[in-house]
Amino acid sequence: MLKRRLAVLLVAILMLLASCATEIAVRYMQPSEINMGAYRNLALASVVPYKGFVSSSGWIRTIDIGSAGIRIRPSYSYDITNSIAAYATDRLYSALSSSGYYNILPPSSTDQIIRSSWDESREFRDLGYDAVMIPRIDAMNVDEQVYSVSRTATEYDAYTHSYYTYYYYDYYVKQVATITYTISVIDTNTEKIIASRTFQDSRTNTEMIDPDFPRFDKAELLFQRMIRSFDSGIIRLFVPTVRNYNVALMDNKPEIKELKDAYDAAKDGNTEAALSAFIAEWNRSHHVPSGFNAAVLTAALGDIDGAIEIAEEVAGYSSESRVGSLLSDLRRVRKSNEEAEKQLTTPPASVLAPEGLGPDYSVYDYLTR
Repeated sequence: MLKRRLAVLLVAILMLLASCATEIAVRYMQPSEINMGAYRNLALASVVPYKGFVSSSGWIRTIDIGSAGIRIRPSYSYDITNSIAAYATDRLYSALSSSGYYNILPPSSTDQIIRSSWDESREFRDLGYDAVMIPRIDAMNVDEQVYSVSRTATEYDAYTHSYYTYYYYDYYVKQVATITYTISVIDTNTEKIIASRTFQDSRTNTEMIDPDFPRFDKAELLFQRMIRSFDSGIIRLFVPTVRNYNVALMDNKPEIKELKDAYDAAKDGNTEAALSAFIAEWNRSHHVPSGFNAAVLTAALGDIDGAIEIAEEVAGYSSESRVGSLLSDLRRVRKSNEEAEKQLTTPPASVLAPEGLGPDYSVYDYLTR
């Protein structure tokens, strides 16, 4: 009986796997939120450290009677502002370089020009750079505190043959870190700020400690995690990226047995063979799943216009909701591709000019001091 049940279960699993629709990926370009098409020759400055004071007193403060008297050194020093700025510089340079979208002048060279040149923009232009990206940490703070939690425990005394209750404390360190991080881009022809975006985050870490041998994560790790969390947002802002639109093929209903090979071909990645079979069946019988699948596979091969044309034919023949959704999605993909393509050549429409700059105070001074 058990063997029979296992056999039935195995057959059911195999049928379920066989019935799973094949999913096809349609690749397309997602435009960046900020049009950097005219600024792909980019000079990247080092992240300007936070200019304020991050307090690091002699001892972490305690907040209750149970923790009073405990002396634990802070996990960070006054130099944390510089170390986090250096870490953020490495992350930003790596993220933009690995995208392949920019020709980047490294931070060390960019910094040297900003520090020493009388006419920064002209020097950058002479080197062939259209824009300068200056990131800075506008604010950062970390608060560390020690607190206690009262506990009770019961033990058996073998001598008195009785139980007794005693009290003790567990000790914890709580760390709260916050940061504000801004990236600005200067057009070297106009010396205007063409884009500026701010990222903010806050992280908390709590760990139990032994006050006699306190070991816990450094606050610097919280700041590093926040900086890393900005990577994806920075890429969305400044780099057109390749995305996948995933769509499942429509089931063979009403069934046409001759299409089994087409479905197998699609599942095996033989897209062109599958497409040939589906488009032939659509043209022969107006079999809606074949038309739908032909549109999907055409898009997967990179012909979005051709896919839309097929989907429009199918939508004109069938009111199937998936057909309408596919057509809408393909039009969105085409629009996204067109917008991303424009970012290869089209400059941004507007600029931001910082106010109050005198003749001896450049936009570079404004952003780095």
